[in-house]
Amino acid sequence: MNKIFFQIYISLFLAASALSAQDTAITVTTEVDQVRMTIGDLITYSVVVNHIANMDVEMPGLGANLGGFQIRDYELYDPVKEKGRIVKRAEYSISTFFTGSFDIPPIQVFYKMSGDSTWQILLTEKISITVESVQEGEGQAELLDIKPPEDLPRNYKRLIFFIGLGLLVVSAVVVAILIHRHRKAGGSLLPKAPPRPPHDIALEALDLLATSDLIERGEIKVFYTEVSDIIRLYIEGRYYVQALELATWEIMNGLRGSDLEAPHSNLLEKFLQACDLVKFAKWLPPEDAHLQILNDAREFVVATQIVFKIEAASVVEEAILDNNLPDEEAVTPQGEEAAS
Repeated sequence: MNKIFFQIYISLFLAASALSAQDTAITVTTEVDQVRMTIGDLITYSVVVNHIANMDVEMPGLGANLGGFQIRDYELYDPVKEKGRIVKRAEYSISTFFTGSFDIPPIQVFYKMSGDSTWQILLTEKISITVESVQEGEGQAELLDIKPPEDLPRNYKRLIFFIGLGLLVVSAVVVAILIHRHRKAGGSLLPKAPPRPPHDIALEALDLLATSDLIERGEIKVFYTEVSDIIRLYIEGRYYVQALELATWEIMNGLRGSDLEAPHSNLLEKFLQACDLVKFAKWLPPEDAHLQILNDAREFVVATQIVFKIEAASVVEEAILDNNLPDEEAVTPQGEEAAS
């Protein structure tokens, strides 16, 4: 009996030792540069992972869920060696436009030992942030009474300016009336060329980018920025969403309720996230990904372009001809009477 108890004690001791070794093999800490902020302020949220050398770690990226905070910028620093261990750091610049107490929820860090096929998950600690409204400071001087009105000297330059502005407005109205009468009378002014459809502009820009030497010169980030801007401009012309000024998640939210189908929406989101990783996270994709990103952009434009269909007029013409045909029953009696 004592031997059995001894074996159980040894097993528990070994399990506890293995768990303790695993905990010290990797640690993750989070911090913010301030826990109280005002609306619109930017604060820095940092995620630091410290692990042993023979371990693979995936840091959280731009898609991390930070609760009620919006990600304004993201930077992933190069790993640093400290006392035989690896230290990785990611920083988020975040803000919000709502007041109250908000929590940055735990985010996931994936890791595994080198040669192992199973990923493990390590959660960060929750951080609470207090957001206050912008208020006037205390201790201000007492408000003074309103001063009585003062007589302003006449400003003849200002008077001349407004008279000239009025004459200019009257002249513009007269010119507009004359142009309207001229067009109504059958005259014609030089018409402006119709605007090009957004898909033509996007496809032409993609073809031009495909012939550039940005990839050969190693300008990978510039290449992905160019192809991202082409598609964002196409979205502005096609779906009227200010995509150049929005983050990827804001673009996808703005496209909800449009006629964008789910397969095309998934293709667009995957495309934009790949471009963001190169632009902001310093990700260097493989060489075959450069051609694929161009193909994805072209596929999205071709699949979502507006196509106008013109129905043939042959059906209408046939209907008109059928209505003009003479009645056969009315013709036959006349022919027989003439023969008789």
